[in-house]
Amino acid sequence: MKNIGKYKITSILGKGAMGIVYRALDPDINREVAVKTIRFDLVSEEGDREEMMERFMREAQAAGKLTHPNIITIYDVGREKEMTYIVMQLIEGHSLQKVISSGEKISTQELIQLMDQLCKALDYAHDNGIIHRDIKPANILLDKEGKPFIVDFGVARLETSTLTQAGTTLGTPSYMSPEQVMGKKVDRRSDIFSLGGILYELLTGKRAFQAQSITTVIYKIIHEEPVALTEVKKGLPVGFEQIVCKALAKDPKDRYQNCAELATDLHNFDQLSDKTIPITMIQEELPTLMMKKKRKLWPIIAISAAAVLLAAAGGGYFLYQKTGEIPFLSGLFKGMKAEEPPLSPPPDAVIPGSIEDKLNRARESFDKEDYAETIRLAEAVLAEDAENIRAQEYLSEAKSKMGEVLVAQTPGTEEIKSETPSLSQDKKPEPLQTRAIIPGSTEDKLNRAKESLEKGDYDGTVRLAEEVIAKYPKNQTAQDYITKAKNEIMIAQILETGISSYENRDYRQCLQEMEKILELDKDHKEAKRYWSLADKTIYEANSTQEIRQIIESLRKAEEEKDLPAILYYVGSPDLQSTKRSDTMDIFNYYDDIMSIVDKASISIRFRDRRRAEVKFSNFSTAVNKQTGQRTKVFEGQVIWTMEKQGNVWKITKEDKI
Repeated sequence: MKNIGKYKITSILGKGAMGIVYRALDPDINREVAVKTIRFDLVSEEGDREEMMERFMREAQAAGKLTHPNIITIYDVGREKEMTYIVMQLIEGHSLQKVISSGEKISTQELIQLMDQLCKALDYAHDNGIIHRDIKPANILLDKEGKPFIVDFGVARLETSTLTQAGTTLGTPSYMSPEQVMGKKVDRRSDIFSLGGILYELLTGKRAFQAQSITTVIYKIIHEEPVALTEVKKGLPVGFEQIVCKALAKDPKDRYQNCAELATDLHNFDQLSDKTIPITMIQEELPTLMMKKKRKLWPIIAISAAAVLLAAAGGGYFLYQKTGEIPFLSGLFKGMKAEEPPLSPPPDAVIPGSIEDKLNRARESFDKEDYAETIRLAEAVLAEDAENIRAQEYLSEAKSKMGEVLVAQTPGTEEIKSETPSLSQDKKPEPLQTRAIIPGSTEDKLNRAKESLEKGDYDGTVRLAEEVIAKYPKNQTAQDYITKAKNEIMIAQILETGISSYENRDYRQCLQEMEKILELDKDHKEAKRYWSLADKTIYEANSTQEIRQIIESLRKAEEEKDLPAILYYVGSPDLQSTKRSDTMDIFNYYDDIMSIVDKASISIRFRDRRRAEVKFSNFSTAVNKQTGQRTKVFEGQVIWTMEKQGNVWKITKEDKI
């Protein structure tokens, strides 16, 4: 096949709206690479063509600055006559899109590990002033070991770039943020929205925003929330739902402000059930299209479908326009008057027996002061939908009202009346506080049940309260005592299991057991103590594994003379400068470096969750370039001071003795 520059083309890897990607060979170092070209036939105007060429070259400059284990490496960029190309690292594997499309299952741990690496890579790019703008499964490649690489910074731009000020909209609609499809300025939070869409798809197998037309997809991105995870796939932990909701928030202020925050929540997804994440709908755009969620789009939106499809056919998802109007949406705006009211379908009829019907009847019964009926209906709704806020409010209000009615009564008053001998009319009743309680009466049993509860005799509490319930099934005081006692019995059993798990070093199981207790009693001291101990142990174990991997990565990087990989884990500017100078001296004078780390000597001591002291023995040899003799480069102990910066442990101080 033909050559592109000095690179010998061997096959085609893929075609896209932007151009063609080839497999090629670099003859100078006999290395296989990927070569991506840009298609200029998409743009007929010469001025526009030059702007696209400038954009393409800037892509190479931007991506070429990035040196990260999970970002594709750019080796070269060039122009040959009317063709511009980028030479990049070749990944043997497949895209994340292929994994999703195949229905291949991945474990929760694999998912979190994958997302964690993507988060670190994007944070690194963002910290270097680069927004990807087209994060999607097809732009994430997985090598044979499953390691992800973010590719195709074809629509990336520097945050300071002026290339897109004309309102050009780039990217793939299904994963684009609301601000991006509306042509607004984007920042790192736009990529986080796209990452949230990928997480949604990995968890459910379905896209967060999907429809038969691009127009409808865009409308959903701007105005509708995706279908809840638990509705698409039953049994998913609540924590995942909250993470996805926050990542896909319409307003960037309500999203994660960096990828590290998203990764942290993913690592702690099972601890998020009690957290509330605010979501703000963007309501400033398309005022005449504001409809109810999950309703079909009305015919007015279909007016522009043909235009959108023509644009998609002509240039794929890479749409360009110099008018300042938004390509996907301009057709919709022009055909509408701002003062026209929104089209909306007729209201739905309430189905008898439905949740809405029960809520309506609960409201009516409350207004009629039939609080028992209100409680019955509200509890029926909560049995179907435990999170229904209206039902919770009705239940709380009705119980409060019933409490006001009964406030002057002693628990079990009606039952006591039937058990107390009647008083003769000429005998005045004793004051309530001095009246003798009949042994074996309902009041007596309730008093003794309370005493048993306070003493920790929960079995005795249940026995006495159940005797009351057997005679008076609706006695609320007895029901409350049974609930409290059974909760305490359950807590004691769970605590025993949790402590046993901790002693057997099953710390994750211990965490789960303690969390069950804290759901029942948020102030339980022993549960808090063991939860803290287990959490600390798990955190330090995970961090120890990460630091050991860093030691091994740096050992390999030294042997491979991979300076960017070495500097990536240096978290201090001063140390980075020193490390760069010292490492380059070694690389310039020596070849065939061999570095050995005594794994048994590795010692890691944590000061807290963000700081650690690391020690290990290292022995390095290399071949002197001048003499050709293998020489000892270093033998001794390496001491690091490390800090957790974002989600990555980095070296802030290094001593060698």
